[in-house]
Formats: sequence, structure tokens, C-alpha cells
Amino acid sequence: MFEFVDQFLATARAQPERCAVVDATRSFTYGELLARGESIAAALIDRGISEDDPVVVCCERGVSAIAAIVGIALSGGVYVPIDPSEPPARLQLILSCADPNAGLVDGAGNRVLEGAIETLLEIDEVDACSLSDSRLGHLAYLLFTSGSTGTPKGVEVTRANLNAFLRGSEKWSEAEAQERWACYHSFTFDISIWEIWGALTNGGTLFVIPAMAQLDAELLISWLETYKIERLCQTPTAVRQLLAATTNITRLDALRALYICGERLDFATLKPLLPFVKRDTMSIFNLYGPTEATIYATGRRLTIRDIASERRSLIGVPLPHVCAEVRRSDGTLAEPGETAELVLRGDGIARGYRRERTLTALQFRQGKDGICEYITGDLVRAANEGLEFIGRKSGFVKIRGYRVEPEEVASALRRHAAVEDAVVVDLELAGSGVALVAAVTLQPGATVGARELRLFVATLLPAYMRPARIFLFDALPRLASSKIDQKGIRLLLEQCLQTTTVAAG
Repeated sequence: MFEFVDQFLATARAQPERCAVVDATRSFTYGELLARGESIAAALIDRGISEDDPVVVCCERGVSAIAAIVGIALSGGVYVPIDPSEPPARLQLILSCADPNAGLVDGAGNRVLEGAIETLLEIDEVDACSLSDSRLGHLAYLLFTSGSTGTPKGVEVTRANLNAFLRGSEKWSEAEAQERWACYHSFTFDISIWEIWGALTNGGTLFVIPAMAQLDAELLISWLETYKIERLCQTPTAVRQLLAATTNITRLDALRALYICGERLDFATLKPLLPFVKRDTMSIFNLYGPTEATIYATGRRLTIRDIASERRSLIGVPLPHVCAEVRRSDGTLAEPGETAELVLRGDGIARGYRRERTLTALQFRQGKDGICEYITGDLVRAANEGLEFIGRKSGFVKIRGYRVEPEEVASALRRHAAVEDAVVVDLELAGSGVALVAAVTLQPGATVGARELRLFVATLLPAYMRPARIFLFDALPRLASSKIDQKGIRLLLEQCLQTTTVAAG
């Protein structure tokens, strides 16, 4: 049985001197990472942590964060990542749902969580100690995604789920031992979990990209070039920024695999990378997968033809541990070429939503054959080249790879005393990709402006969930039934965007 912890332990014990993780200021060998992880695990176990006990990690990006993640895995606890910059109101909702038994922090995390969690351990101050019992548990991690009710949803992913994904992706993604992986994404984004354990279960070296390089494409390119990083995960938005930042494409020569995920991908944006694909020195994958199906569920290795001429968003075929079915609303299987809803089945399907029985029952089911299923809400159709992504049936959208429920953002806007109503939609912004745009009406007599509303929302929502534009109206378009006219809202906001673009020009 593949066990991600055992894979890491095998390398750490056989080759303790091999470099495991690097950040901007220091590095750990596998032996050092194991020693730090064991010390953290022992400290957690000493404080009563065991299977299915949530442990928050709230710290800045770096090797200490990776040691904390390894320590939780060794202890048998459940990894719950929290960004230190999380707005206090959202932080309280996450903590209330997760109900963590302990927290691993640095200085920034301690300032955020002090008084909120009874047991806080400073990651770099845990006393050295060996671990005698790994306490392999049931849940691996708990990740919070956007929720339409205004409350974040906690997805419970088991160790069996993560084991199945890592085993499946190992056979499918062409990963090799001792490669250099970038840890680019936020720890609250599940792609980071593959970046971390994909490297550590293959004996690779993990390079924790600093926060500044997440915002500065030129700085990211310098990291890729200097450290000769071979494996990189990016969203389509980030790839566009990366390619726009360099006129010398040879600076990406070291990249052997580029994984693109999180948003609908326009293959044509990848044309600058065609020389690598033609020489077969870089593999490019378009990946698809909701958090509920454990990171990725399907993928396609892009061909020269895809990049040169394909306009469809092909997401390929299921990974070895996943079964994908395209079903009509009555539950019957759709014909090839027919658009219908994607249902994922297999060992990657998460346990469900934490403390959300009704919502879990709506989206997670057990098939007649006993195999777990997840109803994705995504529309696809089967093509000769695999699955083609069409769009969402309803509900959330993808912003910079993060899943966002527009209704949660609208709910946050409505919490302002001056706001009467709010509707949030996703629209294409020139040069910026897909972004959230809000239409707001105010209470009679209110004089609040868009800037004040943006500042207010910043206290409630993380940066990726905040509207890029907020427009104020006397009234919102409605249907004869008095319901909001969603198409009318989109047309109205598109006109506002065009007007502001022309004015700026």
C-alpha cells in the first residue's frame, strides 16, 4: 500500500543528506526535515493530538512551514492551513468550523491566533525529540473553499484520498526521482499539497517560492532560472503573466513539466512555449479537479496541434484512480458529444464537508456499486481527445485558480449598513483575465462610495475573493417575477467596464 508518509521516510532514512526543501534564506536536508518533523509530531502527540484532530498551520512561507506540515502528517493529525493575512471575520468562521486542537505558528501566526487557540506551538522553538509512533490517521487535511451561504466550506480529505491521488499522479505525470519542484501556491490552495508531497515522495527538492515572486513574474522567472526548477504548477492567469514578463524564452530552459490548472485554459496563450514542445524538452499538462476530488481528477498532455490551433478547453482523461461519467439530469449517461454534468467516482473522492450534513448529502453520494461519487456541477462533453470543459452548471467560478462562490462575496457586501442589495458576477477584464465585478444598490439616503465598500470587504474576505470593480446603481435589473435578471446585470456591468476603459484611455 502506497503511503505518502512512508515514501518520505524511506528517502529521509536512506539518503538523509539529500536536499529536501529550500527557501529564500535557508534549506533542510531530508534528515534535517525528518528530525524537525519528528520533534513537532512528538510535541503534538504529547499534547494529546491523534487521528482526526485538526492542527492549524499559520505562518509565513518557508522551510519551517514545510516542517510543520510534515510534523502533522507524522503525528496523525489533520493539516488545516490558514493564511496569516486572513481577514479576522473569515478567520473566526474557519476556526469555528475546524475547531482545531492546536496550532503551529511563527511570529506572524502567533499574532493572528493568540487567544483564539489554547495550544499554540512556535514551529522553530519545539525541542528536539525523536518519534516512536507515527499515529497514521484517517483525515489528511481540511481545506476551506468559498460557500454560497456566506460561510466557508471545509472539505475533509482523507489519507486514503491523498495516497490514491499521489499514486495515480505518479504514474501519469511523468514525475521522476530527485527533481526540483516549485512550491509556488498558497498553502490554503490544494495545489500546494501536490507540490509539497509530489516532491517529498519522489525524493525531489522543494523550492518554496517567496511571496514577492508570487506577485512579480520577473522575480519568479529569476527563481526558475537560478535554481533550474524542473516542475512548476501555474494557473492560466499566472502563465500569461509569466510569458509576458520575459522576451527571452530560453530562461525557462530548465522546466521539464508545466502543470496548468484552476481555470479555463486558452491553449493559444501557450504559443511562446511551442519550441520546447516541438523539441520534446517540456511537457505541458492541462489539469482539472475540484478540491472535493483531491487536487486533480483529469488531465491532458498538450500536443503541438493543441497549442497551435485548438480553441476548446480539453481537460483530457481521468487519472488512474478516478472514473469520470457525463450524466444527464435524469442520471443516465450522456452520448459522446452531448453536454451534461460531470460526476467523479473513485478513491479520490473526499469524505464530505465538515459539519455540513445537508450539503454533503447533496453533492457526495455512494453509487450502487459502493463507490463514492462527487457531483461536480461542471458541464463537459466527451470528445475523441477526452473530456472538454464547457462551464459551470451554476454556483462558483474560478478566480486565479481559487474557487469562489459569487454569492458569498455579495453576502459580504450586504453586511455593510449602507448596502441595500448586491450582485456579483465574473467578467473578463482586459489584460487581467476573469475577475469579480459587483453591482450594488444603497439604502435610501446612504452616500458610501465604491472605495469604502472595497475597504469594508477587505476586512471580511481574502484578496482573491474581493471584487476588482464595484459599481453603484439606483436599482438592479429584475425579471417580471421580481428576481434578479442575471443576464441584465452582466450586460449592465459589461457596459460600465467598457465606459471606464474608454475613459481611462
